[in-house]
Amino acid sequence: MLVIPGLMGICVWSPRLDEHGNSVRGIEFCRKLAAAYQVHVFDSLVTGRGRTAKRDPRRKKNQTRTEAVVALTWAASQGDLDEVRALIASGVEPGTADYDGRTPLHLAASEGQLEIVRYLLAAGAHPQPADRWGGTPLADAETNGHTRIAELLTKTAHKKKEVAV
Repeated sequence: MLVIPGLMGICVWSPRLDEHGNSVRGIEFCRKLAAAYQVHVFDSLVTGRGRTAKRDPRRKKNQTRTEAVVALTWAASQGDLDEVRALIASGVEPGTADYDGRTPLHLAASEGQLEIVRYLLAAGAHPQPADRWGGTPLADAETNGHTRIAELLTKTAHKKKEVAV
């Protein structure tokens, strides 16, 4: 019998038994299940957030990625540098975009979060991503009167062009 708390219980029966009276095929099934899915209570502690090939059977497809995008864009918009650092350190891409193509850089620029913009650029975020309407972080900063951010984005974009040439 296999119990995964809060998820399911499985009963496996197969005639061949080991020296302890356990089903040989049942034990093999449990090993393969544990290798493919996050079913152990400590799986997330051992592998770290989002850094495992194992699938969590309690989560919907792309749920983890979607939650990470939302968390990073929210933290960027609120100026929560510690959370932005933690999310990027856990494997969330700094230039990740939501369903509208808006990135954490878009939101940080729009909200006037200069330190977040600096950090995202240093972490490798593209300085000129375009959302689904063609809007850029630079346009957001200019529209909302954040001149220091607009200057930083312009300067970074020019540096990237010079390096590419």
